[in-house]
Amino acid sequence: MPQLRRTIISSIYKALEISTFTLDDFEVELEDSNSFVFITFLPFPEYAFQITEKDVSVRNITEVFTRHPADMKLFTIESPGEYTIKSSRQSSSIHDCISRIPAWCKNIEAELSAPIPEENITEEFEEELKKRINSTAGDSFEKFNDSEVILLKEKLELLNSKFETLQSENKLTEKELANLKSQVDKMKGNLSTYPKSTWYKVSGNKILDLMKNIIKTKEGRELLASSIKNLIEKL
Repeated sequence: MPQLRRTIISSIYKALEISTFTLDDFEVELEDSNSFVFITFLPFPEYAFQITEKDVSVRNITEVFTRHPADMKLFTIESPGEYTIKSSRQSSSIHDCISRIPAWCKNIEAELSAPIPEENITEEFEEELKKRINSTAGDSFEKFNDSEVILLKEKLELLNSKFETLQSENKLTEKELANLKSQVDKMKGNLSTYPKSTWYKVSGNKILDLMKNIIKTKEGRELLASSIKNLIEKL
């Protein structure tokens, strides 16, 4: 492998320095037998950047044993790539290759910050809760009596206090907390007007909706799941 000029090596390090990471986050190997440059992101060694040279000349089967001049082209091999785990790109020059380093660093940053979906609220779990809600609700038009209204309001107020705890732990924003408390207040207000069956279905489905669209943390979703079970217990 030909030796790289000092100016080229300097450009490689400068391209790493302008990223959000530090040089200590990378291991840079130069001019090994397979590549000009091989950079490893040390916190996650599966993330790597390589500048290499390949012969792209095309020969048909009758020319296998015939000597032809090689057509060498520069390539970068990047992991993570733009939209795949690993990608290879042909480049027009060594400077074009080096210009890919900042983009590769941004791809690493995006991968590290990408949220991993919580697995605690699966479709199967949601269906189970809906069955519980419908089973408890039934089809009766009976209304809650005064003692039942008082008990359910206490349960809903306890839910509000748990939301406040999540907000104090920075797991909810103030705006999200205000939205959640507003929804709980509507549930309390409907206790005296809705039939039991309607209230259970509307309130249970509303909590499921909050679980999917507002609560993003595992703790918050577990709280809402337990709250549904608590609310739909037979009084």
